[in-house]
Amino acid sequence: AVILKMQSEGIDPVYLPGGSGGDAVPRAAVVKYTGPRPKGKVRALFWEKVGAAGSWWSTYKGGFAIVSRHMDELEEAFGSGTAGAAAAKPGTGGGGGGSSLGAAKGSSMKKKDVAPKVLDGARCQNTAITIKKIKLKAEDVSEALLKCDVNTLGKEKLELINLIMPNKEEEDGLREYVDSGKKVVDLNEVEQYIYELLKLARVHDKLLLCTLRASGHIKLHELESSLKQTQAGCRALMECTALKDILDVVVQVGNVLNCTAPSRLVEAGKAGVRLKTLEKLAVTKAVRGEHPDLLHFVVTLIMEHKEQSVEINHQQLKAIEDASRVDAASLKAEIATLKGQAKVAEAELKHPDTVDHQSSAVRVFGTHLKEKVEKLEARSRQCDEHKLKTLAAFAENPAASDVSELFLLVKAFAVQWSKTVQKLREKKEEAEKKARMAAAALEKG
Repeated sequence: AVILKMQSEGIDPVYLPGGSGGDAVPRAAVVKYTGPRPKGKVRALFWEKVGAAGSWWSTYKGGFAIVSRHMDELEEAFGSGTAGAAAAKPGTGGGGGGSSLGAAKGSSMKKKDVAPKVLDGARCQNTAITIKKIKLKAEDVSEALLKCDVNTLGKEKLELINLIMPNKEEEDGLREYVDSGKKVVDLNEVEQYIYELLKLARVHDKLLLCTLRASGHIKLHELESSLKQTQAGCRALMECTALKDILDVVVQVGNVLNCTAPSRLVEAGKAGVRLKTLEKLAVTKAVRGEHPDLLHFVVTLIMEHKEQSVEINHQQLKAIEDASRVDAASLKAEIATLKGQAKVAEAELKHPDTVDHQSSAVRVFGTHLKEKVEKLEARSRQCDEHKLKTLAAFAENPAASDVSELFLLVKAFAVQWSKTVQKLREKKEEAEKKARMAAAALEKG
């Protein structure tokens, strides 16, 4: 009953003096409201407050300069005898990372006991098609791998070879078949082809070395580009004055709507709100009037009082959109994978039975690969620092959120914002057109 009463008055139950687990929950600091008050009850804006320390909110001046001029409109749209509208949970997006170079291919397969076939029938059929595309005998592939001859193999052929390489269960099955005394010639052609490749010592490591030499530079470029995009997105978020102006107006309006709930008020210089508050604007519906929701109301105020922030800077928005396509978790995992692969390649280049077969160009490649991966790691650490600074700038907890979430959030909000601006501009133009036509008709009359 107490919780329901608090919710009806726009107060979060989290501010009760005790929690369900028995631990005391500290009371929220009471903020004295000094702004304009609605004449009656209005819908609340449920936002999540954050501390201002270390963020741009610490320099936020607050005030009610804009919203105080629109109190009648605010009360008309959001005046209500009920609690604030519940915000719908926004959808989430994400991207996926690409596959790692030289990763083991093929799913786990049941080993058949029937001789002479070891591999699954469908697997043999698909592999036979791939072998035809390789257009090289197994012996020639082995020799090229031994010499790390990317001219013979090439990026496309190496991709196909990676596809036909057996997984551990298949490899063990083929080796057990031959070790048991059975003849290799009794295997079908696909199995013989794969077994011939397995005769090459550390064939998987050699294939990885060759793949890295053929296309490692492409993967390095992709990862470096993703890191650059993330850093550029961080800078764009931190420098986006339009976003801060929008948040300023949102807090002005929100403080008026929440004036009867001291625990939810944002005190300038001491607190702020999470960026996720922007998602609540479109789902906080108006009760009546020309504005269907809080988003339209905020856009109207920005258009009238902060015209320079109606359009979010195109270059900043593009940087944020580009950064939103980078999956932070996948990026970090791919960098770690590439680092591990580079170590395997380095060890393979130093192996006694490999050194004699390598040209000086291959050994130089190994040295350069190590240096480039080290530079990539350094840039990754630098990018992590940018991400932490960005999260701190918006008072986000780095343990609970990632900057990629902010990119996706702002990207989605920018689309909503742009559509709303366009809609209101068209509405204004239509009203002005009707006014001109009415004036012309009156003049003729």
